[in-house]
Order: sequence, then structure tokens, then C-alpha cells
Amino acid sequence: MKNKYFFLLFTLLIVPFSRAQDTIRYVETIDDVAIEVIKIVSSNDDKLEIELFAGQKEYFEKANNKFEANYFKIIDHDSKTNIELSRKENMIYALGVIKGEKIIEEYQIDERPWFGIIDISLEDFVRSNEEEYTFWVFDVNGHKMRKMVAHCEGVENITFQGEIISAHKVKVTLTGFAALFWKSYYWYRISDKRFVKYSGPVGKDASDTTVELLE
Repeated sequence: MKNKYFFLLFTLLIVPFSRAQDTIRYVETIDDVAIEVIKIVSSNDDKLEIELFAGQKEYFEKANNKFEANYFKIIDHDSKTNIELSRKENMIYALGVIKGEKIIEEYQIDERPWFGIIDISLEDFVRSNEEEYTFWVFDVNGHKMRKMVAHCEGVENITFQGEIISAHKVKVTLTGFAALFWKSYYWYRISDKRFVKYSGPVGKDASDTTVELLE
């Protein structure tokens, strides 16, 4: 069993990658405490690599050019978490440590996309002009895969860096009855569809969080 996990992760990591990079900076505010978030997006033909650094947390994702993940790594130094996930067909394989607990798991999903970093992954959905999009994410606190739905809520004028701009508004919820209890909002600039703002809960305690693009 362990050999299968190591083979999948090793195969994904050794593929050569010639990069064109875009570094994007955000400020994340949780309960009035602000930190800088650095996101590095590297592209090569139909492949993407996304690195994200936010305080004691680090994320690393490999995906296709539609942001559909095939590998995702989560590191949280504060909570002693270091977990790697990989996708093969409709299975997600997890190997690592979450809050000091060793994890070796398999998760069955369906053919829908799996996203590691949600905000940038939804940029392709915004460009598509579709009204609804269903995808999978990994819930690191619950040790499970969760199905989520993005809903296009039209164009809204928002305040961004002291100015009023027009942005696509996207609401993201859990599926089914759970949608009544959890939701978040993302805004994408009209001109280039770049993610510029987030508002909603983050983490197990559902702390109120905002994220805004720095330029």
C-alpha cells in the first residue's frame, strides 16, 4: 500500500518544468490580524504550478491549465501538519501528518475537478460565463473530501484600493443541506478576471476572513 503512495507522489514531482512565473501579493485579515500572502503561479503549456505562502502555512499545487489539481501539498508549521495528496482517475491518495497524526488514506470522488487553492482555480469558471460549477476540495480539519458549488451572482461594484471597480461576484457553498450553514464570496476583476477579494469563513472555527489583492 505504502509503495503505491510513494510511487504516485514521486512520479508527479520528478517531471521537468520550464517556468513562466507570475507573483501575486494579497493581504489576509483574520479577526483584525493581517498578514501578507504571496502566490507564485508558474505555467508551461498545459501545466500549472501554484505556490502560496501565508504566515506559517505553505501550499504547493500541480494542475492542468484549467486549474484542475493532480497534486496538492499542505504545510502548517503551527499545527504540525504536512500532508501530500495526489489524484489518479477518481481517487485521491493522502499521505503525511495532520496535527501530529499520521495519515494514509484513500478518498473516492467522481469525475468533477479537484481544486487545491480555490480562489485562483475559479478564474477559469469566471471566464466561462457559466452560472454554476461543482468541484471537490480537501478539508484538512475533517480529513475528508468535500463537494462544493460555485454560483455566479453577476457583476457588482466594490471598493478596491480606495476606488470603485466592477467585479464578477461568485458565491461558494457546500452542497445539499449543508449549504445553509457555510458560504463564502469571491470577486474577480472585470478587466482581466483576476481574483481581487474574498470574504467568508476560514478554518475549523469559521473565523471571519477577508483577502484583498495588493498592487
